[in-house]
Amino acid sequence: MSIHDYRGYRLDHTGPQMILTMKLTSWAFNVYDGRRNRKDLSRYQQEHAVPAFPPLLSYLSYVFFFPALLVGPSFEYMDYIRFIELSQFRDPKTGKINWPAGRVKAAMQSFLFALVSLGALAFVGPKINVLWTLSPAWNSLPWIGRFAYVQLAAFAARFKYYAVWKMAEGACVLAGFGYNGQDPQTGASRWDASSNINILAYEAGESVKALADNWNIGTNKWLKYSVYFRVVSPGQKPGPLETFATFGVSAFWHGFYPGYYLMFASSAMALTAGKLLRTHLRPRFANTTGKTPLWYNLMGLLLTQSTINYMSMSFLLLSFTDSIHVWRHLYFVPHIGILLVTLLTPVLFPVKRKSKKEKEDQAAQPLLQEAEKVKEIAQGVIEEVATTALSASTDRLDSASKQKIKAL
Repeated sequence: MSIHDYRGYRLDHTGPQMILTMKLTSWAFNVYDGRRNRKDLSRYQQEHAVPAFPPLLSYLSYVFFFPALLVGPSFEYMDYIRFIELSQFRDPKTGKINWPAGRVKAAMQSFLFALVSLGALAFVGPKINVLWTLSPAWNSLPWIGRFAYVQLAAFAARFKYYAVWKMAEGACVLAGFGYNGQDPQTGASRWDASSNINILAYEAGESVKALADNWNIGTNKWLKYSVYFRVVSPGQKPGPLETFATFGVSAFWHGFYPGYYLMFASSAMALTAGKLLRTHLRPRFANTTGKTPLWYNLMGLLLTQSTINYMSMSFLLLSFTDSIHVWRHLYFVPHIGILLVTLLTPVLFPVKRKSKKEKEDQAAQPLLQEAEKVKEIAQGVIEEVATTALSASTDRLDSASKQKIKAL
């Protein structure tokens, strides 16, 4: 990003083309789902299936929706149509449009995040450059110094993504696109359906999956529903093959630089290792409610963030030679760690078989939680009915008293 290039102009057209690729392929799958038996579709596919070809104007307005055209996010056709027709805001009983509150506030918050990110980029960008990892000065640092600089360079590089994604999110929300229902706890309107990045959740992610779920959200949804679940055989669960296929499509979608393929192949390995740790190691430290101790969470945060920052060097440098140069000077430590975790975790930490009582308790836990929710709702209804009855009784007593006074 040449923020110092006065009156310079350079437009990279590949960004909008990448967004269009996601939209058009997901739309094609939605049309395909609209012609399949609904019994064979998942709930998500049923909600987004397109049963008939739309009018040309509707199709083009979806494809070229300007707030999301340049940098995303990508979204499903039916979500867009529900916004255009205002059906998501329509009261099913009265038919009136109830426009949710908080739209302008949410848009301004996104713009504020974008401005802060741009300011951070302008301040940090000239001082921390990923290309410095190719210099003899970086090579001369001790291992911990080289590794620390890689962490800073990867962190600084994320600001440009935060800036453009938050700016696009604010534009979508200001246009009215992005309503995501109400917060179940506070009841406030949520305007995060068009969000492409959850900055706080990403920076605090304790697993590769947590990072993937909160980074480039629109693209990850496209990969999940248009690739990951599409390559799974009917009746089977996704495995490592589906994971590597999805990351391969992601690399191909980004382009042909070798760094993309190094990055996403390594990420697939890290995600597979993370699943093994979650299956074999996490249950040994989790309590009865499924929560893990603070030290375990901090270790997950440290290992996950440092590993992904290390791997992202290939994404930023792009060249095969440059990527291997940086990794080689860090002795491939994260790669070796991932390989050891993948090979040794199932052997050293075999899955514990649960007793019959533990299985029964686990199966009953959702029912108990649901019963607790029903109990709370019932108590609220009883209190409301009691209050209404008491108010009505008081009104009748007041009316009777007034009649007696008049009679006297």
